[in-house]
Amino acid sequence: MKWLKTTSLRGRYIRLLTIGIVAMLVINTAIYAFMNIQQGQLEDRYFALQEKKDIFNELSLSLNQIFFRARGYYSFQNEQELQLAYGELANFKITLNQALEQSLDANEATVLQNLQTFMKAYEEENLPAAVVLVQQQDYDGLRALSQSGLNAAVNEFNQYTIELDDNLEIQLESVRDQIFEYNRVYTLIVYASLTFILGALAFYVWQTIRGIVRPIESLSAAINEFTEGRLQHYEPIERVDEIGVLSRTFGSMFIAIRTNEEELKNRNNQLVDQQQQMLISQQQLQQSLEEKELARKRVERYNELNRQISVAIARRDVAERTIRYFCSSYKVDHGIMWFSDNAEYGVYQMTDSMIEQFTSERKAYIEKRLEQQDCVMVTRPAEYAGGIVPFESPIYELYVRVNHEATDQTIYAAFARIGNAFSAEEQQDIQTMLERLHLVLDRIRLFEENVQERILNENIVNNISEGIQYVDTTGAILQRNEAFCELFGSKPENLEQVIPREFWMEGLATQVLEKEELEVFFLKALGDEKYKSQSMTYTIDGTSQKVVQVYSTPIYKQQEYTGTVFVHRDITQQYEVDQMKTELVSTVSHELRTPLSSILGFTELLLYKDTKPEKQKRYLETIQKETSRLTNLINDFLDIQRMEAGQQNYHFEEHRMEEILLESIETFATDDTRPILFTDRSTRSFVRVDKERMLQTIVNLLSNARKFSPDGGSITIEMENDQEQVKISIQDQGIGIPAQDIPKLFKKFSRIDNSSRRKIGGTGLGLAICQEIMTEHHGSIWIESEEGKGTTVWLTLPLLEDWNTVGKDVVSSHHFQDAPLVLLVEDDISMLTLMSEELKHHGCRIMYATTTKEAQMALAKQLPDVVVLDLMLEEELTGWQLVEQLKEDQKTAKIPVIISSALEPQKDYFETLQIADYLVKPYPPERLSQTVFMVLEQ
Repeated sequence: MKWLKTTSLRGRYIRLLTIGIVAMLVINTAIYAFMNIQQGQLEDRYFALQEKKDIFNELSLSLNQIFFRARGYYSFQNEQELQLAYGELANFKITLNQALEQSLDANEATVLQNLQTFMKAYEEENLPAAVVLVQQQDYDGLRALSQSGLNAAVNEFNQYTIELDDNLEIQLESVRDQIFEYNRVYTLIVYASLTFILGALAFYVWQTIRGIVRPIESLSAAINEFTEGRLQHYEPIERVDEIGVLSRTFGSMFIAIRTNEEELKNRNNQLVDQQQQMLISQQQLQQSLEEKELARKRVERYNELNRQISVAIARRDVAERTIRYFCSSYKVDHGIMWFSDNAEYGVYQMTDSMIEQFTSERKAYIEKRLEQQDCVMVTRPAEYAGGIVPFESPIYELYVRVNHEATDQTIYAAFARIGNAFSAEEQQDIQTMLERLHLVLDRIRLFEENVQERILNENIVNNISEGIQYVDTTGAILQRNEAFCELFGSKPENLEQVIPREFWMEGLATQVLEKEELEVFFLKALGDEKYKSQSMTYTIDGTSQKVVQVYSTPIYKQQEYTGTVFVHRDITQQYEVDQMKTELVSTVSHELRTPLSSILGFTELLLYKDTKPEKQKRYLETIQKETSRLTNLINDFLDIQRMEAGQQNYHFEEHRMEEILLESIETFATDDTRPILFTDRSTRSFVRVDKERMLQTIVNLLSNARKFSPDGGSITIEMENDQEQVKISIQDQGIGIPAQDIPKLFKKFSRIDNSSRRKIGGTGLGLAICQEIMTEHHGSIWIESEEGKGTTVWLTLPLLEDWNTVGKDVVSSHHFQDAPLVLLVEDDISMLTLMSEELKHHGCRIMYATTTKEAQMALAKQLPDVVVLDLMLEEELTGWQLVEQLKEDQKTAKIPVIISSALEPQKDYFETLQIADYLVKPYPPERLSQTVFMVLEQ
């Protein structure tokens, strides 16, 4: 409790504040306790009176309900009303007991006791007696019972209840007034307390101002005077508290400062002298720093320029980067840079029109001007209308030239800046940095030479037909050319990508037939025998096999082994030529010796033996046959030689393709074992061909179909249109061709190595000649075959005439869903061609037959919509007999038959066989089409 006795400011104010707070707490606590006790007593009294009032009101209400329910029972004899009366009676008892428990005066207690006695008598005597009277319907007795005093007693109690309620209400009002009065007194006390607190607070503040603020203000004024140098004497405040200590401390400080003021002045003079010396040194240092900073910025500019142009690989790129760097570093508005030996420019903020104007009007002048001085700055005015009024501003242009004597190359640069001249320092920097460009230009020149040399080497390597791969000492591929990639069917991308030895050796080995031998060769070339050159031959397997010769050569650098080059040379053509030579010798030996042996043998028989004329004739026919065979063989050799030499002559003319096909078919008309069926689905067939060569092609293909169908079977020819081409297929039912041998068929002297095919014979030139002929006709030929099921040869030729829709229009006008199929049976090729052209012109599809046997086979293959038949066929079976067969067969009986003959119609046949129509030759071609469509519509 030292603060109660201390004389310090803190102790005094804490003591004063503590006494005030304690006094206020004691007074307010006492007032609050007294008022709270009085308030509680009044509230208890108020609630007791209110509860008594409610109980007496409830007794009155319950009593009335009892007598109301009893009277209801008396009037209506309703048992429910009686039960309700008893229920109300039980509630009355409960409420009465609650009333007796209240604080009652003597009168209230007497009334409640009398009421209890009355209700007990009513419950035990009066109510049961009334119930008996009601049950007996003795209403007079009931009336007498009611007048005996029951109603009077009830009314008396109700009156008492009303008086008691009024009395209690008066008491409640009195209690409420007392509560209000206590609250008002308490409020006044609170207001008085607050007033006292505010007074105490005001006193506390006044004490603070008097005891603290005023002394501090006096001390502050003395300090300000001391600071301004106006204070000559200071008397400390005579107090024992903190303010007194502070005042005495300031007095001591004042005396000490005055004592040392002279010494400080002397020192200040010394410091001023030293400061002058330091300012001089600082200026010298600042100048040195500025020079170093300028040198640093110049070095940074040099380094930044070197960084900008170090990545450039072309002189135009150097010019662009340099001019852009100068203009951005020196705040230049426009700039251009060019070289003396080419027309490449680097520009900044210059449009195409500005560049064109500069090159045509200013360039020559600037170059002439710079011949006398390497750096020139000129000034010229420029007008601007950027604001309210136009103004003039000077434009400063700087022209710089740098000449490189070693390469005799000159660099020119021109800069333009608006309103800001180029300083001498900037001119020197720009000229110095431009001089450094020659080092970069020399590097670019060397780089371009190296690139050109490298591109030349790469082009040489990539244009070499041999595949080249270069591997290092570990066997990894470092470089390869495009021919190497194409040889093994890979894309020529990223030719310098490193490929590990295991990867590329495994990849190559999987594509060749001599896998183990090739792996041994590579291992030797990269292993113990890497210092030797060696070679081998292998075969690449695929759709078309390639024969490749590979040889290895070690590479040395400064007499040190650095890797091996493998050269893969495709010798497939050479290999095939060798094979063809062997095949040619074998074929010619066989194909020449066989007929020559027959000719020689039969000639000796005719010369040295006497033979009968029949045998002589047979011998001579054999000699003629073998001679024709030799002639055809020689012609094939001559044809293929002329075609390869480009000396084969072609005579192109317009022809119908079906006419050429029919003539080719006529060549094999005598072969009954392999009949030829021709179906024409085309609507256009005019082509421009050499007829003889095209006949040669078709006959050759039909001959192959016959030869390679040793067991017989029909040969089917189909022709149709494929866009602007005519498409022909020749299908046999022969022995077929293995899929892997199909690509070899069009090579000269190529024959499938199979015993069954070797027995058939041939030179292997036929398909090669056919392909050459189709190529000269701008057509194509290919083969589809399945071994054991036959072969199909496809031909395409470009059509001569434009698209013609007449046929389609005619078909659609006759309401046919598909083009009608018409079978023409006619042995006259010219007539057959004429009839087919007329019907095809009207959109019909055609099946051709020149004999009755061909007609029967065509009908067996596909049923036509109409048959047009000639009666005069040079066969054992006549046209009428063929019609009879058609009508007897259920499948063909309903097919309409139109007779086209030079004979007059026989009435009995015409009616018996139900001929659809009979056309007597000659007749107009359009009549045939009209008749066909009329029959179809019927």
